[in-house]
Amino acid sequence: EWAPSFPRRSCCRSIINEAIQQLPGKCREIFLLSKKGNLTNKDIAVQLNISVKTVENQITIALKKLRVHLAPYREKLFLLFLIDFLMP
Repeated sequence: EWAPSFPRRSCCRSIINEAIQQLPGKCREIFLLSKKGNLTNKDIAVQLNISVKTVENQITIALKKLRVHLAPYREKLFLLFLIDFLMP
């Protein structure tokens, strides 16, 4: 039988947070402002005094690095996601 939902989510979050922490500093900052802070690329650019294009490039770099870092966990994360989605 599967463990309760909380430990599954905790495991997923740990894996993802570890991957985010591996990002270079400015790249991580921009990614978190975008994804957790829900800021637009323009808002991030204004806040950090950089161009929108730089923000876009850094988010692209972050996503590529996260994809590589999370690749070994892809099946596990997908299964945990499905279980969480399908189970109440």
